[in-house]
Amino acid sequence: MKKFNNLWLIIPAAVIVVVVVIVQFASKEDPTPEPGAVAQAPQLTIKRKLNRVSPDFVRLLMAEADFGTVDSLRRRQQANSPAATGPDPFNKLTAAQDQLAAGNKAQGVALLKEALNDTTQTPRLRLLNWRMLRQNGVAPAQAQLLGLVFEVPVEGKLEYLAVYPDFNARYINNEGRLFAYNQGQSEVVNKLIVELFAQASTLATNTEAPTYTDFDASSEIRISYCTTAGIKQQAKPFAQVTEDSPQGKLFIKATVLLQTLTKVLSEKGE
Repeated sequence: MKKFNNLWLIIPAAVIVVVVVIVQFASKEDPTPEPGAVAQAPQLTIKRKLNRVSPDFVRLLMAEADFGTVDSLRRRQQANSPAATGPDPFNKLTAAQDQLAAGNKAQGVALLKEALNDTTQTPRLRLLNWRMLRQNGVAPAQAQLLGLVFEVPVEGKLEYLAVYPDFNARYINNEGRLFAYNQGQSEVVNKLIVELFAQASTLATNTEAPTYTDFDASSEIRISYCTTAGIKQQAKPFAQVTEDSPQGKLFIKATVLLQTLTKVLSEKGE
C-alpha cells in the first residue's frame, strides 16, 4: 500500500474506474435507511474550516464526549440555526440527566432506557444514550456497531473520516476543512457505507472489553469502532497495514468510500 496525498491510498485502477462509472450513472432513488434514520435533504458540502481539531471534537465524532459537552454544542447550534419542528429526541436525555444530577439514579436510568425506544435517535445520540447507561451500571446485552472513525496521518497532520450507519459521514482533511455527507442520494456512497459496516462488524466484536489505544499520529493510523458497549480502537504503523489483513481490507474499503465522496463532491462543484 502507498500513501496518496489526501486520499490515503492508491487503489487499483479498475476499482476506481468502476466506482466513477457508478457515481456518474447510479440511480437517484432514495435508499432505504436504517430504522431510526431521520429524513433530511441530501447534501455533501464544505461546512467550515476548523482552526484546529480539538480532542473534544474528536470525541464528538466518536460519540465519546460527556453529556455536558454534547449539550453545550447543541445549544450553540440551536442559537445559530432556525428551530426544528417536531419533538427533539435529545430532550429525553436531558430529562434523564436532570434526574441523575439530582441524585435520582433509578428515575434517570429508567428515562434513559425509555429513550432507547425512540426510533428517531441518530446513531451518535444512541451511542451517547448507552454511554450514560453504562456510566450508571447498565450494559447492552450485545454490542452494536454504530460508528467508525479513521484517523490517518497525511503530510504531518491527521485526517479524519467518521462514518455512521444512517448514511452520514464527516471528513476533515489535513488542512482542517470539514466536509459533511448527510443522508445523501448517492446510491453508490450509501452502498459503500453499508459494505464498510458489514466488514467492520466482525472486527468490532472480536474484542470483548472496550479498549483505548494511544497512537503515533505522525506515522500510525487508528481505527475506532464506536459500539453501544463502548469504544474499541486499533492502531498500526501505516507501513504495516497490509492488503491481506482484516484491518487492511477495511482500510481499503474506507479509502474507496473517501475517494468516492470526493468524486461526488467535485461533480457537485462544491
